Amino acid sequence: MKIHTLPCSGGQAGLNYWHTVDSLDDGKKPVLGKELLKYWTQQDLANFPISPDDKFAVWGVTDGKKNINKNKWLRMASGDLVLFYGGREFFSVGKVIYKTTNLDLAMYLWGPNNLNFDGVEWLNIFLIDDIRDTRIPLETFNKIMGYAPNYIVQAYQVYDELTSEKIIEGLELGDWDSPISYDKSKSLQERLSNLVQTDSLSNATRRLEQSILREHLFGNSSTTHKCAICLKGFPDNLLHAAHIKKRQDCSEEERKDLNVVMPLCKLGCDELFEKGYILVNQKGLVEINKKKTNTSDLLSYCMKIESNVCNLFNKDTESYFRHRYRINDKK
Repeated sequence: MKIHTLPCSGGQAGLNYWHTVDSLDDGKKPVLGKELLKYWTQQDLANFPISPDDKFAVWGVTDGKKNINKNKWLRMASGDLVLFYGGREFFSVGKVIYKTTNLDLAMYLWGPNNLNFDGVEWLNIFLIDDIRDTRIPLETFNKIMGYAPNYIVQAYQVYDELTSEKIIEGLELGDWDSPISYDKSKSLQERLSNLVQTDSLSNATRRLEQSILREHLFGNSSTTHKCAICLKGFPDNLLHAAHIKKRQDCSEEERKDLNVVMPLCKLGCDELFEKGYILVNQKGLVEINKKKTNTSDLLSYCMKIESNVCNLFNKDTESYFRHRYRINDKK
């Protein structure tokens, strides 16, 4: 996941923002699918099929001098976060779900028919989902990045994955859950497969695949899901994308498998499973690990979920559960 910062401080940019990103107070996206379909190419239809009733936020960037903006835009991928900046703060954040170069669409959205301006300026287009208002002071961003206090956002910028992870952590954007109304399992798996490696070293090891795995579990139209073990529903920010097979025991290919994770609640099941107090047996049933030392209170808690059928136990995850069971059974 990469971070893109986009200056939008009034004037024509402000009008564009209101027109195609955030013209409605209730958070609904202002551009209808039927409008996009007028200019959607065959390649767009193949890569990102949409229906007339879909709604999207849409933004675009210029090529820039010597294609400086175009080259940054080319690095953009589905799942990246965009931060809109103006008035010495980042005032909204959203998640990229598709990009395309489309001159006709740019002219329709931002050309003379709408805003009395040459829409060709913004032909490098991207669709955004989960637009949320926020108020992140520029000084907070500058401290995270080690910038001078007087630094301001003057041009479109994209940050590499490692720097973006630092920004996500510093601005607490790690649990960003985009409500996506289409099935993109294939693209998620492709993004995982295309990672050169899953670890990147800086002052600490960062798990580059984690945001994609979390998006796989929670990136749909709901903002709540069920824990795979206690089977209770929770807001997504109280659920963890937990590795069924311990991550340190996984090969690079296993780390890039969408089936290696399951949603576990942070209220208990995540820690209990990770520490081996509860197991999932070969039938997919929750077991209490009799080899672990239990207090009476902990045992009472575990008994409430014992014999639950784990809802993520299937032919694709069975081998991962079996490995975790075998490891804990030896302790």
